[in-house]
Amino acid sequence: MKIKVLLRIVVVTALGICALCGCNRRETYIVFFDANGGTGTMRSQVFEEREAQALRQNTFTRDGYSFSGWNTSQSGSGTAYSNGQTITVSSDMTLYAQWTNNSSSQGGNGSGSGSGTGDDPGNGSGTQGGGNGTHNGHDYVDLGLRSGTLWATCNVGANTPEGSGDLFAWAETSPKESYTQSNYKYYCDDGTDRGYTKYVRHYQNGYPNFFSDGLRILEACDDAATFNWGSGWQTPSPSQVEELFYDCQHVETAQNGVPGNLFRGPNGNTIFIPSIIEYDNKSYYYWTNSLRQRYNQYFVELSVDIEVIAFCKSDFNNLRDRYFCALVRPVRGSATLTPTAPSVITNSATNITPYSATLNGNITSAGGANVTEKGFVYGTNPNNLSGRTQSGGASSIYNETITGLSQGTIYYYKAYATNSAGTTYGDILTFTTNGILNEHIWVDLGLPSGTKWANCNIGATSPEDYGEYFAWGETSPKYIYEWNNYRWCDGVYTKLTKYCNYAQYGNNGFTDNLTTLEASDDAATANWGSGWRMPTETEMRELKDNCIVTWTTQNGKRGRLFTGSNGNFIFLPAAGYHRYGSELGSVGFDGYYWSSSLSSDYTVRAWYLNFDSDNYGMSNLNGERYRGLSVRPVCQ
Repeated sequence: MKIKVLLRIVVVTALGICALCGCNRRETYIVFFDANGGTGTMRSQVFEEREAQALRQNTFTRDGYSFSGWNTSQSGSGTAYSNGQTITVSSDMTLYAQWTNNSSSQGGNGSGSGSGTGDDPGNGSGTQGGGNGTHNGHDYVDLGLRSGTLWATCNVGANTPEGSGDLFAWAETSPKESYTQSNYKYYCDDGTDRGYTKYVRHYQNGYPNFFSDGLRILEACDDAATFNWGSGWQTPSPSQVEELFYDCQHVETAQNGVPGNLFRGPNGNTIFIPSIIEYDNKSYYYWTNSLRQRYNQYFVELSVDIEVIAFCKSDFNNLRDRYFCALVRPVRGSATLTPTAPSVITNSATNITPYSATLNGNITSAGGANVTEKGFVYGTNPNNLSGRTQSGGASSIYNETITGLSQGTIYYYKAYATNSAGTTYGDILTFTTNGILNEHIWVDLGLPSGTKWANCNIGATSPEDYGEYFAWGETSPKYIYEWNNYRWCDGVYTKLTKYCNYAQYGNNGFTDNLTTLEASDDAATANWGSGWRMPTETEMRELKDNCIVTWTTQNGKRGRLFTGSNGNFIFLPAAGYHRYGSELGSVGFDGYYWSSSLSSDYTVRAWYLNFDSDNYGMSNLNGERYRGLSVRPVCQ
């Protein structure tokens, strides 16, 4: 199976684009998760500035303990957060799992792994694998990996973690000015016969003709790490690289101005690996110690038997000759892993329609063996997930779109992954397909009342279209919005003819004490038919209070995304409003959406949902009934 281990360095590109177009770049922050005495792995979480997100669900475990939440301090003395709590962050931070002893009434928190310093036994003191240290004058970090592998802090030829170091051809131990097949150490062309003279598994590529030696893994004399740093150091194997990627949290970042990736191990220790260097107008990679199984000359196809790992943007299926140059990040320790079943997380479904949905999964650990199959099982009964779909491709983050579903139906699903040690399933999650009423789509956001929200405004053909604008209590859009042409008054707001609670505003003292629009005056019912209506003030408050609300852009239109507890969402565009006359203002900046509820303290106004890029909430302050606002229908 191919493993995509390319780390795309988009940081520099994104900064460059912002500088060119003058856009306002939002800062990003990283939240790391620490098991704090527990076991397992969790990927870090990236937040944008002022962005509200739900924290990842805990997947750590600890024998004899129950997970009780997160804290910014290992001891639990810092700021506490609950599992899945929605937060915003203003800086990078680490959240430590908090544990309660199941056999004691007094809770107890685990403690983090300590790390020592000093040389290992080869240089006089310390214990290999027992912490961070130095060997032959080069520093290493214990990341707490299952194999016990210790990763160097620098590349061969570099003096700092962010230094690129030297370039080497595979199986060569010294850098050189040019890298060609003709000057490759283990290649010969005598004019009549040509081929490789070492590490030849297939005789067709050997020299002399029919030569093969069966060697696939670098010998110490040809290992740039061993040769340059001494005994005990080696170029990493493919399985060590796979373990690094799957068992560590890793994020794109920059260190001292150099783009790269930060790997945080299960014990909280970290290493930084710079992304790419430019040499002869080309981007370069990192070697592993293994020859690709099916070829003698190629070293770059990114599969489980990969020969290089790439920390740059490139073609995943690129093949590259062994005589080409790449970087080396040394390791210490055994490459042997006892395979375990993969670890997989089921993520929320996306792109939900009445008849289809996209299921998402994430393999957080391959278990030290090739993942031979991955996908999802699903169905309408959690005890009988009879539907099955397999996912191709090499990425650990995968998805599949399932079709032929029934509208307005709850579906259960979970991700799975299989290797030689077995099959593991993620948690069962649910989604509800959107429904259709009178040819208009509704979305179930998992709200307590069961209210379903339309996926677009009245008069719109897509969620991001602005649609039409209505005065409160009117069922048709118009060009001019003023009191003198408002349906329910006699020219001025002090002569209301319907929906009036105060005699001083009624025509000749008229009152009717109506506080909610009747169906005949409801723009949603009139335009979309029975079953659809405008939301009440209470239903609008329920929407904003029970959803994660974010300012975003969808297909070029700005607005607010409301994401329910079940992962479903609706998008309300910032359509602006008709304030007076034919004036249409605040388009692209503000959203104004009518409720069906009259303001109880000022009968000439009605309640509406208002939002911009900074705030959102309910208001009646500028809710004069004659104004033209958007309408987003609901149904039950």
